[in-house]
Amino acid sequence: MPESVKIPASEVRRWLERGEPVPVIVLDARGRSAHARSSERIEGDLRVEGTRGLSEVLGKLSRDGRILAYCT
Repeated sequence: MPESVKIPASEVRRWLERGEPVPVIVLDARGRSAHARSSERIEGDLRVEGTRGLSEVLGKLSRDGRILAYCT
């Protein structure tokens, strides 16, 4: 089973503020209405809604890659 690790939002924010590459594929997994209501985005994230967009994400994921999903 894949390892599950919680990364605090503050750590992701530090990566972005320092201009460091985010060492994961970042998924915006918010529902349609939550996504529409918010102007907050993580640069370079991939938007998925349900299973829509997952094939693109899986295509970018290397064997040892990690995915960070965020939602509300």
